[in-house]
Amino acid sequence: MSILYFLNRKSSVFERAFASVRSELLRILSSSRVLVVGGAGSIGSSVVEILFSMVPRALHVVDVNENALADLVREVRSSVGYVDTDFRTICFDPLHPGADNLVKRNGPYDIILNFAAVKHVRSEKDPFTLSRMFAVNMQLMRRLATWAEIAQAETLFSVSTDKAANPANLMGASKRMMEMVGFTYGDGKFSSARFANVAFSNGSLLKAFWDRLDREQPLSAPSNIKRFFITHEEAAHLCLLEALAGPKGTIAIPRAPGEIELTSFVDVATNVLASRGYEPLICDSEEQARRTKPGNGKWPCYFFESDTSGEKPFEEFIAQGEELVDSPFEEISLIGKLIMPDHKALESVLNIDPITMPKEEVVNRVADVVPEFHHIETGKNLDQRM
Repeated sequence: MSILYFLNRKSSVFERAFASVRSELLRILSSSRVLVVGGAGSIGSSVVEILFSMVPRALHVVDVNENALADLVREVRSSVGYVDTDFRTICFDPLHPGADNLVKRNGPYDIILNFAAVKHVRSEKDPFTLSRMFAVNMQLMRRLATWAEIAQAETLFSVSTDKAANPANLMGASKRMMEMVGFTYGDGKFSSARFANVAFSNGSLLKAFWDRLDREQPLSAPSNIKRFFITHEEAAHLCLLEALAGPKGTIAIPRAPGEIELTSFVDVATNVLASRGYEPLICDSEEQARRTKPGNGKWPCYFFESDTSGEKPFEEFIAQGEELVDSPFEEISLIGKLIMPDHKALESVLNIDPITMPKEEVVNRVADVVPEFHHIETGKNLDQRM
């Protein structure tokens, strides 16, 4: 069953745009050496699979997850097979102090694509996890700008998120600052893409629906939260269109009225249950849901109003003060006029250490650089939910 069914959608987007430039992308890639950072994650692996089939001159994939890298190799070998390209997977942390040696030894690279991210809102729950989020989402971008210079790359791309627009949590704010770092230090090579939640990606609530069904566990979801959802393939197409065919200095966002719309988690959960022949059996509490066994075509569900930190009731793609510019693609809009901070102020935030300061101070320091950031703090995080 197609993932689009679970999202209440009938057709995929970006396919026509991607097909319209495919021959040009094949020409570009045939002579290009490509480095993909974070290439074994949900979006990164989808991009790598498409790139592998288009046979670039070289395709090197870096990720810290060795098991995911092994799965990625198995996937491309089982689907495409073997192509005439220098294909390598490298299990390595690009934040390692000696990481510049990776591009010095394996470069040059024409194209650097970044999909490494700490993506959960809950990651601001403690200073140590928050420190890792800042390192991956912000400081890594600064390093990749240096890599682009060392490797003589002409294209530098990093994936963003819709949560970067008018952020309500530190994850979204960190991705907004990632954009700022890319444009500030990317030397005119940088572009990005904001998009919705990737449906059923690793670690997502939607994937947890399937996992809980397999384990005969109750489903749980916020009833008052809506999100934009796209498929893995749509995410990969959007990123490649912006990185390889879009204008530098812009951020791509989906433009597909009637297709990519806000969808509630409850609706997706109901569709997932229907695909297995069940309807929701609404429970009044987590405890009741855990005690209730599925049966008679009913599955225990606990739907609740979200009260955790950093959760907006709905997401958006364009922040206050940003403006759109002309786009070559009907399905994609381009943000070309962004609010940029003072260079010195941005550098000071890049160097803060959340481990050594109160969270309130971290929030205030970030807000000085991201004026559209309005943190929602309730004292609760998603780890306190089922």
